[in-house]
Amino acid sequence: MHPRVEGLEPGTEHFYRFRVGRELSPVGRFRTLPAAGETPGSFSFGLVSCQVWYHGHFTAHRHLAAEEDLDLVVFVGDYIYEYGITETNLWRQGTEVGEAHRVEIETLEQYRLRYALSKYDPHLQAVHARTAAVAVWDDHEVQNNYTGPLSDTGIGEEDFAHRIAVAYRAFYENMPLDVAALPEGPDTDITAGFDVGTLNRFSLLDSRQFRDAEPVDAAEQQREDRTILGAAQEEWVGERLADSEATWNLLANGVVLVPINEKSTDMWDGYPAARRRLLAQMAQAQNPVMLTGDIHKHVAAEIPADPTTRARSGWAWSWCAPRSPTTGTVPRTQAAPGPGPGTTT
Repeated sequence: MHPRVEGLEPGTEHFYRFRVGRELSPVGRFRTLPAAGETPGSFSFGLVSCQVWYHGHFTAHRHLAAEEDLDLVVFVGDYIYEYGITETNLWRQGTEVGEAHRVEIETLEQYRLRYALSKYDPHLQAVHARTAAVAVWDDHEVQNNYTGPLSDTGIGEEDFAHRIAVAYRAFYENMPLDVAALPEGPDTDITAGFDVGTLNRFSLLDSRQFRDAEPVDAAEQQREDRTILGAAQEEWVGERLADSEATWNLLANGVVLVPINEKSTDMWDGYPAARRRLLAQMAQAQNPVMLTGDIHKHVAAEIPADPTTRARSGWAWSWCAPRSPTTGTVPRTQAAPGPGPGTTT
C-alpha cells in the first residue's frame, strides 16, 4: 500500500494501523516534518544498509527501534540480497528455509518472497513501526554490481531488463516510496527530497539505474563524460544544493563517495569526473554530508574537494557513523548483519 496522506499538521505525532478482513496490524507511529521556515531544536535519524537476513538476527534493529528520540530511518541500499540461501551461508541460528529460497532470485514472485523473509524479522518490523522511513537502493535489490541496464554476470540485455523490471516492482511494493515511483517496466524514479524546516535538507539519490558501465581501463575511468547519477539527476541535485538555505545538507546514495582506491570501480572511485562535479555542487551548500552504505564498515570521513589534496568539502558517513559533529542533528546508525569476511559485497 502507498497511501498519500495530505493535510496533516506539521511537527505532530500520528499513530496508524491496517485492517485486512479479521487481521489487524500492530500500531505504527511517525511524526510529521516541521513547518517550512521553522528551525527544530533537533532531528535524529538512523542509517541502515546491507541487512542480510540469512547472516544473522537483526538485533541491531531492536536497539534502533528502542531509541526514544528517533525521527527517521534512512535505508541506503541492499535491503535484501539476491543470493540463494544454502547450508553454507545460513548463519542465522535456529532458522531454516524452504527450497524456494535456495536459488538466486530472478522472478517477481522470488523477489517478493525475499522481501517477505526479511520483513518477517520482528526487529525490522519494530523499526518500521517505530518511525517514518525513506529508502534508496544499491545493487543487491537486483543483482550484485549491476550497472544501469547491464548484468554483472553476462545475462543478455533483454532478459536482464525483465529482471530489473520485476526487481524494481518488488522494491516499490515493499519500500516506503511515493506513488510517483511506480515503475514502468525497467524504468522508475526513486529520487526524492524533503526539508526538515531550516535545519536539514535531504536529497535521496539513485546511484545504480543511470550509471555508466564499469571502466575497462584507466583511460576510460578518467573520462570526463562518465556519470554515476545520469545528467538529469546531476542537474536535480545540483539545483537542490544551490538553492538550499538549510544548515545541514544531507545526500544519501548506495555507494561510497570518498576516495578508497582506483580499483574500487563499483563506487564513486570508478567515476572520478562525476565525483568532481558532485563535490563542486556540494561546495555551494552549507555543511554537506553524504550518507552511504555498501562496504559493511563503520566509517566517518572527510570528503576531500580534490582526492589528490587534503582540502575538505564535506562529510561522509558509510553504513554506521559516530555521533555527528552537528548541533542538534545526530545520525543514530545501526549495523544489520552483512556478508562476512571473504564474501562479495
